[in-house]
Amino acid sequence: MATYLAKQNYKTVGILRANDAFGASWFSNLSKSLAVRSLKAVSVTYDPTAIDLSPELGKLESEHPDVIVAEGFGAPVAAIYAARVKLGNYAIPLVADTTISAGNPWKAAGNPAAFQNSVEQAYAVQEYKPAATQRPAVQTMLSWVRKLGPLTAAISLYAGNWDLLQTAKAAVAKAGSLDSSKLAQAMESLSAADAQWTQNGGAPPGYTSAVHFAVSTPQNFIYIKPGPLTDGMITAT
Repeated sequence: MATYLAKQNYKTVGILRANDAFGASWFSNLSKSLAVRSLKAVSVTYDPTAIDLSPELGKLESEHPDVIVAEGFGAPVAAIYAARVKLGNYAIPLVADTTISAGNPWKAAGNPAAFQNSVEQAYAVQEYKPAATQRPAVQTMLSWVRKLGPLTAAISLYAGNWDLLQTAKAAVAKAGSLDSSKLAQAMESLSAADAQWTQNGGAPPGYTSAVHFAVSTPQNFIYIKPGPLTDGMITAT
């Protein structure tokens, strides 16, 4: 996110985030990354149970940031976009982070006007492409998910869990064992050829003895104009 914002030549970044544990952790990480790139951060928090977030958004806009970055899960997403419409100030670009794009903001907002001068940070797999043009790993995942029914949520939720299963399967095959220590070692040496990963361009998770979360790289993300979901993917409007 910070790299993207720096490339847009923004200098002051307004941050709208929930005053909960996730919002605090997210802000801590983002603000540190912004500082590394000499970007100034101004932050306003909101109550995730609030119905009207226009006071918070208005306060943030009064700081005159070059761009506003927002995060939110569930109900606050609709409130964030409703606040944009209520205030009617679309001159400041809005970047919605992956917490928002992991849902269905287009449906939640229910008003295309809310998305003026805005983009979503989303996983690259979320950009709509016809099934035949998808990477084989994504095609395989989609075929299995469709056996259980239509994709009604963001495809990144399916893809992330699919990749966890792929990682476990590949580790068992590489270790030739279910011994936990051998599986751990195998997970630290997986290559792109070992499994059909759907995220991060098909790269393996990149686990190490110290890093137990999948390593994300810029190729794992896109910044895309919001739109309705088709098979869990964001379509152009």
